[in-house]
Amino acid sequence: MVQACVAAGVPECTPHGLRRMVATAMVRSSNPKVVSELTGHSVKVLLEIYVTPTDQDRRRAVVAAGLSLADGGQIISLGGV
Repeated sequence: MVQACVAAGVPECTPHGLRRMVATAMVRSSNPKVVSELTGHSVKVLLEIYVTPTDQDRRRAVVAAGLSLADGGQIISLGGV
């Protein structure tokens, strides 16, 4: 797979990287329990290891919860959180 990426001139990708990408996409549009059953992982493993939230994901969560984005949506780290 790595050789195919090099030949295609795209960033290196692995089968596990593809699995993470698909799991993340499914979690964003579905229930984590359903995705955990499809991937064969517990919800805990799925959310802790496979899915890495982006700043955009965080902003969407704040908006979906009806919270204010008075700072224009800036994500502020709370030290280790």
